[in-house]
Amino acid sequence: MDNILLINTDTCHFAKVYPIGLDYLTSVLEEHGYSVDKLDLAFIDKDKWLESAQVLIRDNNYLAVGIGIRNLYDEIYHGKNYLPEIIEFVKDLKKILRQRKSAPKIILGGSGFSLIPQIVLDETGADFGVINEGEQAFIDILKIIYTNETIKKQIFSGPVDLTKQKYRRGSWGNFHGYFKQNASGNLQTKRGCPMKCLYCEYPVIEGTRFRFRDPTIVAEEFLQLELLGFPRIYIVDATFNNPLYQAKDILKAFKKAGTKKEWTAFFNPKLLDQELISLIKETNGGKPFKLTIESGSDEMLKTLRKNLTVKDIYKAVSLCRKNRMDFSFTVLFGGPGENEKTVKETCDLIKKCQPVYVSMNIGLYLHPQTPIAQINKGKLWSKESDFLNPIIYPCERDKIKSWINKYLADSGISFNLYEGGEK
Repeated sequence: MDNILLINTDTCHFAKVYPIGLDYLTSVLEEHGYSVDKLDLAFIDKDKWLESAQVLIRDNNYLAVGIGIRNLYDEIYHGKNYLPEIIEFVKDLKKILRQRKSAPKIILGGSGFSLIPQIVLDETGADFGVINEGEQAFIDILKIIYTNETIKKQIFSGPVDLTKQKYRRGSWGNFHGYFKQNASGNLQTKRGCPMKCLYCEYPVIEGTRFRFRDPTIVAEEFLQLELLGFPRIYIVDATFNNPLYQAKDILKAFKKAGTKKEWTAFFNPKLLDQELISLIKETNGGKPFKLTIESGSDEMLKTLRKNLTVKDIYKAVSLCRKNRMDFSFTVLFGGPGENEKTVKETCDLIKKCQPVYVSMNIGLYLHPQTPIAQINKGKLWSKESDFLNPIIYPCERDKIKSWINKYLADSGISFNLYEGGEK
């Protein structure tokens, strides 16, 4: 029984994201001799989810069913909570699996699951869970299942030697739907983040120290994604250029390998220099150059713990202008202390810098173990099960929206204002 079924539950309606985690996991499982079937719910109507799974379960004898949970909630558009439908699906799937003589075990994983693993396990009744990176931990669980070893532990994690790890990209397959949506090929150059931004869950999911991949292996993976036909490549690191030296090593490997596709990533405005900009241009990157400024107010940047100042942003913009590079901003409104003055400061900076595009979000979501969640324990939440529903730091959403429109009116700057969450 070396057959595994993997299921992608990321049904986000506004953008289909090729499931990099499941792609990596499939590659590793197949390398270890497992046969992997895949079910991608991203392109299946909800009322057909269970039926689609039933067909595969009926015709195959699986050792385990792995279910990836990427997002808990829609934090951009309408604040939809994805968990209820995922929990219902897993419960119904478990009922079906129990009817088989040798019932496959259900293993949950993914970035969303890693935020509240025990609660989701309890709610779904799944057998095991994998937190953080899943490659080694998933295989460890399969060995336990195969040998019928009695074990009380449910949640597993296992470090991966990223320096040596290679993946066969495209292992997940299911390309047609993603290509139809013009989805980017996604690539990871490192895991972990030592930054302590107020709201960010990356250190919770990936750890608080950098773990780097070999630049030559990353460049080879870029070429794999090119050959598969992805229109562009998106580097999924929290911020690509932190640390600066690693980003340069990656881009030098891109140059040596002869990568051709356009690529982009999120960039920390503070960690830029001329050498990096030149390497980005030489590798067809930064289209557009996504600067994660989050605010144009020094007061708010300090509150958000960005380790960044408005002066740093202007320096980054000056470097982009000097090199004739289009750049965009990402902005996050609604943090503690946000008011008309701080909103105006951000809008004034945007007007002075003239980015080609601005992506704005209103509202900070709380996730367990993030600084903003720890600060507000006992105020906005008390027990981890509270996170089964979205928890958003309270802000004057309608006022912030009106201030943005007031201070950016007639500016000619293209921006999207995302109002994910409850109004």
